[in-house]
Amino acid sequence: MKFVIFNDTRTNKHHGCECVLNVIVHNLRARGGEILFTSPLNNAWWKDQKLKEAIEASDVVLINGEGTIHHGSKYGLWLLKAAEYAKEKNKKVFLINALWQDNPNSFYKYLSFIDCIYVRDSFSQIELAEHGYDSVLLSDLTFDENVSKYISHIESEIAITDSVFNILSTRLKRKAESSAFKFLPVVFLGQGVLGFIKFVFGGFGVKNIPNNFLSYLSYIFYKLSIIKDVSSNRSNYLECLSESSGVICARFHTLCFVLKLKKPFFVIESNSHKVKALLRDVGVFDERLFLSENSVLNDDFDFDLARNILLENDYNTKVDSYIEKSRGDIKKMFDGFFK
Repeated sequence: MKFVIFNDTRTNKHHGCECVLNVIVHNLRARGGEILFTSPLNNAWWKDQKLKEAIEASDVVLINGEGTIHHGSKYGLWLLKAAEYAKEKNKKVFLINALWQDNPNSFYKYLSFIDCIYVRDSFSQIELAEHGYDSVLLSDLTFDENVSKYISHIESEIAITDSVFNILSTRLKRKAESSAFKFLPVVFLGQGVLGFIKFVFGGFGVKNIPNNFLSYLSYIFYKLSIIKDVSSNRSNYLECLSESSGVICARFHTLCFVLKLKKPFFVIESNSHKVKALLRDVGVFDERLFLSENSVLNDDFDFDLARNILLENDYNTKVDSYIEKSRGDIKKMFDGFFK
């Protein structure tokens, strides 16, 4: 069976995105699948002749929705239009690991070109159902990775993550430095000089630079400032998370890792419903676990409270149950691609 994968988010140099794609690649190859092409994040695929040729030669097109298809994102629309193109070529098309939130009505027509939609949270499933579309609920694919070997009983300082929002990331880093917390950005450096250049100067969006030059300079200074903080690989990142006494998560995938490591946590909401939905689906949602930016900056939080809240919610048992079900469901999904 030959596959093409859309939305290879590993180009983000992000531990969570890297884990998701590794899970996809591993599961396909373990079943004898051949990956003909992976189309990177935000790729203008209709201009990519090699990608089109790969689609022609493939049996199945997988679209990794991840956190792309929400609030009418143009990149989300690009992925949906890819589904239409692949179906015109008579390919099986699956949207997997997807978040779906607050998209315009014009997006929905493309869902008819998809053989099965796999969403990573119940909020997305409900929203699709309200528009007449069925979907299968799975966890985020990071839950297929076993991290038990990283679980540590050593507890050092509080850890705090970066955010998808650059300004908030800068403030969180300053907070970590002033409070002797460990700053743990989820992003990492690529290899060599090219990796360094992409890390520091990439990710802002070339078209945004002329109208936001001062913001771009601030972004560059921030990226330079966190080089000493980034983990060299995911193993190192997981070890740092595991050895913390608690984690303030402003990143969705860091929260996924923290849940698997069963660490106490607080969360800062991100750019979609993903954090709230994940905690609801796991069964440990509690409003008291959500912090505002000001709460973090003003030390208005207490990890003893977080531990007590999680204990009240039967944290360890619910996480274990969620992970076990997730792995079984993920296995069924990948098995289904080969039928």
